[in-house]
Amino acid sequence: MSKKFISWSIVFIAIIIALFFVNIMARKHNMAFENKITQTNYHQKMILFYSVTCPHCKKVEDFINQYHVTQKIHFDSTEVSQDQQNLAIFENVAQKYCHITGSNLVVPLFWTGSKCIIGDQPIIHYFKTKMAK
Repeated sequence: MSKKFISWSIVFIAIIIALFFVNIMARKHNMAFENKITQTNYHQKMILFYSVTCPHCKKVEDFINQYHVTQKIHFDSTEVSQDQQNLAIFENVAQKYCHITGSNLVVPLFWTGSKCIIGDQPIIHYFKTKMAK
């Protein structure tokens, strides 16, 4: 065997070992994130789940801006179409608290801390009702 062959074999084995450990670390990170999501108590939060490409979400956003809703009602806004972690939170909340899965997952969805409100008009109605109090 030539020294060149042995050198390349060692480099190849080192790369395989490095990729193996990187894969293990990535899995641990993903598992930790998923555990955090499933263990978070969302009963203490109100969250508006939306997508930047959703026309119904835009109607809700326009209402929020026009009537300064965020100054009167405190909630988190979470964009789900461009962020995998936000999408995972959305899926978890929808499944765990609203019993919505798969093709029934739609935005806009507003989690009040106790129930899900789906669709632009029901969400706007909810905001109007809360602001009138």
